[in-house]
Amino acid sequence: MTQIPTYIRDVLQFDIESNGILSSIPFLVSWIVVIITSFIADYLISKNKLQKISVRKLYTSLSMFTPMCALIFLSYVDCSSPYLGVFFLILGQALNGCSGTGGFFINSHEIAGPFSGILIGIQNMIGTIPGFIGPYIVGHITSNHKLEEWRIVFWLTSFLYCFGCIFYLIFTEVEVQNWAKCDKTQTRPNLDSEKIDLNEMN
Repeated sequence: MTQIPTYIRDVLQFDIESNGILSSIPFLVSWIVVIITSFIADYLISKNKLQKISVRKLYTSLSMFTPMCALIFLSYVDCSSPYLGVFFLILGQALNGCSGTGGFFINSHEIAGPFSGILIGIQNMIGTIPGFIGPYIVGHITSNHKLEEWRIVFWLTSFLYCFGCIFYLIFTEVEVQNWAKCDKTQTRPNLDSEKIDLNEMN
């Protein structure tokens, strides 16, 4: 998604002023969708309309399969239908936010318990890698600024979306994992006795 302005300029051929406006629309729509879908997710779980694991799978599927399909369609849109291309960009980015309102991102808190901060830190660290590697790869593939080159980028990204979603759907858990459970019966050091021993030594 960091390459949206480049795609809008090179393939859809919008001028720089229109490019700035159109590049911001997908993220604005995503912000609105995030707010709405967060309330829907809470409603589905609190009212027992769906099991928690079903909500996680549903929202993750929306956040990954929808952009996947949008990118596949987008790869066949040229400058003769620029606003159709913008529509697919908006569609893909809008529902991508579902991952944070009811999908895998929220799931990290559930499975890691007291270690959720560490897990999310690792998750975010890995998630930033495409942010600085992606532009380099895209720039290398689309050196001639042609739709056929962007098609490779979109299909590659769609494959990653598909693989990630299927992997998540297979291995989803919503309960605290054994490795994240703390032994509450474990005794802690008696600090008072240590203070007494130090006083006696002095």
